[in-house]
Amino acid sequence: MARFAATTNAFEKGVDSIKPDAAIKLIEEWTTQLESLDSKGGKQIVKDLEALKKEFGKGDKMDGEKVKTLTAKLGQETVKIADEDEKTGDKVRALGEALTKAAG
Repeated sequence: MARFAATTNAFEKGVDSIKPDAAIKLIEEWTTQLESLDSKGGKQIVKDLEALKKEFGKGDKMDGEKVKTLTAKLGQETVKIADEDEKTGDKVRALGEALTKAAG
């Protein structure tokens, strides 16, 4: 299970406050979880997570606006898939909202 609380807390502090290495670790955990999700929304999120991971991998050279755009998109996509899992839907929705808020 992805670490909802850790991920939500990280993004609630804002995209700019997340260290690239920590972000990459969280992204890898989410990608692993979502790869097994058989939905169009889940596959799009994985694609966008990979793009976000690539940006964080650039370190000081990452494009902050691209990170914010991807984070906002991921927030919207995450909220959309929240209802697909009754067990974790509330946590997924909270994460999506934190992503959207972090993007500004």
